Parts: sequence; structure tokens; C-alpha cells
Amino acid sequence: MSLASFWSAEMGYSVYICAGSVLVVSQDLLPARQQDVLDTVLFAQLAADEDFPGGCNDSQWFDVFTSTLSACGWAFYAQKETDEHFLTSDDATFSVRDALAVSANRNCSDDQVAVLSAALDKAVALPPDSDVAQVFREHSLLGDGAEMTRIRVMGGIVEANGFLSMTSVSFDTHVMLGKHFVENEITLNQVDGALSSRFFLARFNHDEFNDYREDTVEWLGAQRGTQCVEIGVLSIE
Repeated sequence: MSLASFWSAEMGYSVYICAGSVLVVSQDLLPARQQDVLDTVLFAQLAADEDFPGGCNDSQWFDVFTSTLSACGWAFYAQKETDEHFLTSDDATFSVRDALAVSANRNCSDDQVAVLSAALDKAVALPPDSDVAQVFREHSLLGDGAEMTRIRVMGGIVEANGFLSMTSVSFDTHVMLGKHFVENEITLNQVDGALSSRFFLARFNHDEFNDYREDTVEWLGAQRGTQCVEIGVLSIE
């Protein structure tokens, strides 16, 4: 199954900070479906956070994240995991953004990578002291940061046909990361252990979510408005 076949050449997208992810959602989805997508992706992240506070065990965190998405109506078509340094020796210095781009390049179409890059531009441009920027940092920079910080950032695109292509990077570092952590320069020798990449392709079935929608919305409560915030739109020609 080709990821490129899911791509539509002329589309508009809304860009969200959704907890620890930059999520790009096709505006061709019906508004109710867009809201279901946002609610389920947010719920899956917050449920994993609740089960594993601090999120330092990536494997267990992602198990809860993906199983929650599955329970909410997402059918998985592909999952990949690389628990090793996936950057090359040429990448002596990198940023979180660079690593996410490498992960996306390995799994997504060129057009999707371009959209994700444009969405990251909007995330980077957020005023660092804004509420939404702080939400993104709180979900992406894990642990107390005194000696070691765990970084986990996700980027995803939901197309008009309901397919979600999502990639992530995660690693530990002793580098002091500032407010612009996505752009901070890091060297591989400042990474403790593996620099991991994950990718999955899934499609949403709203009918399977019908029985859980009311309870999910109730569980999320006010977090729907504070932990998932639109930060801009993209027009792709």
C-alpha cells in the first residue's frame, strides 16, 4: 500500500498542537470527523501519560497510546520502530526538528514531509511564553530536567480519507534545553542511549467510536480546549 496514494494534491489543512504532537488535519474532513480525530489522538496521549507519569518508558507509553487509539476506532495498517541511533555519522549536530524530518522522510511521501515541515514552522514560531507553547513543552520534555531530560515529539498528518501518518522521535539528553527546544542544536554524544524513531499508519472508523464518544468527551472535559489548540492553517497547491 503506497502512502503516496493517500495524498491529495490540492488541500487545506489545520495545524494543531495536540499535547506532545504537531497534528495536521485535512479541512476536507467533515467538522464532526475532525473533532473525533482531535479527541481520540488527545485522549490516547493523555491516557498514556496517566498510566505512565513522566513518560520515560517509551515502549510502555506507546503500547498504551496505540491500544487506546485502536479502542477508539483507529485501524492500524503499519507500525515501525527503530530503537537505535537512526541518524548517521554525518549528522554530528542535529535538532529535534531535524530528527523528526529524518523519521518522516523514511516513511512518508515527499509532499507529506513538506506539509509536516510547514506545520513545524508554525510550532517553532509560537511565542515561547504562550499557553499553547508551554503545553507542547510540558508534554514533550519529560522528567525533572535536573540531570537528564527525556524528549518525545510526534508529528502527524490526517488526510481527507481518514488515514493518519504519524512519526515520532524520542531520546534522553543532558543538554539544557531552552524554550525553543525543537530548534536547539544537540550532538549525538549528548544523547544518552538510543535515539528512537517510531511510525504508524492508521485509519479512523467513526462508527467504531460511536459507543465511546460521549465517555471520551466527558473524560477530556476542559482539556479539549487547553491541550489541543489550533495554531494555523496550510494551503497546499
